[in-house]
Amino acid sequence: MKTASRSNLLIFFIIVAGFFLVSQVSLSNAATLKDRLLNNFKTIEKPAEPLLPASVKIAPGFALGKGYSVGNVQMVQGDVVVVHKGESSAYKLTENAPIFNGDLLVSMEKSRANIKLNDKSVFSMAPHTKLLVDKVKYDPVNNKRETKMSLNFGRARFIANKLSAGSKFNVKTPTAVAGVRGSDFGLAVTTGEFPKSSCSVLRMLSHLTLVSEAHAALPGLLTTLVTGPATNVSFAGPLGAAKTVTAFSVSAASVGQAAMIPMYVGPMASAGALGAVGANLASIDMPAGMK
Repeated sequence: MKTASRSNLLIFFIIVAGFFLVSQVSLSNAATLKDRLLNNFKTIEKPAEPLLPASVKIAPGFALGKGYSVGNVQMVQGDVVVVHKGESSAYKLTENAPIFNGDLLVSMEKSRANIKLNDKSVFSMAPHTKLLVDKVKYDPVNNKRETKMSLNFGRARFIANKLSAGSKFNVKTPTAVAGVRGSDFGLAVTTGEFPKSSCSVLRMLSHLTLVSEAHAALPGLLTTLVTGPATNVSFAGPLGAAKTVTAFSVSAASVGQAAMIPMYVGPMASAGALGAVGANLASIDMPAGMK
């Protein structure tokens, strides 16, 4: 009996030691994953194909879009162009240029822009970014809005002004949807494979390390989300339920996968990622409480 008890005890300690060892390796893997995801906001990636179709030519001067203006350009550096809905010509944006529903915005190499919407929400575009203003509807009387945008490629930062209940601010990418009421967050749509661990044991223990089983390597587009202070973002991938990503955290979603379980990265790492996309965005004519 004593021999059997000692054997059982030895086996128990071996199992505990094994789990501890694997968890330490997995925690290290999670830290590496955080760095890789945050790096998507700091690395300028050139798209495989031009963001502006060859059929679209840049016209001289500037022409207004149709309907009413939903915002205006606060700052522009380099060449950032707009293609109005239903048109085949692009126009270079300048400071104070109006933005309209249906506008396709494209930033070229070494080019950036900050846009302020009528509800005092703002967003920035880093170089090599393609963003569509699908719908922006603001009701100042009832302090409500409905905003829908599509980030097709590149990096953008959004600070959504918090308005009345029922207000919506959604950004769609090829592999994810982010929905908020009021917050500071960044999205990066990049190419490449989703970082993963090749160890099946680590995947089995993913609930201990915040690395989801769904993170198989898959070529294509990857959407990475990073959040700033006082932020809650509903983040959903092509599959599975939406994840709630709270302040100073990162998540990601790839083709045919659920959004990964959010990982906390802290204020400094979050600020570094957001600052790489829109360093001065939070100080541009923001309402009280959002600076």
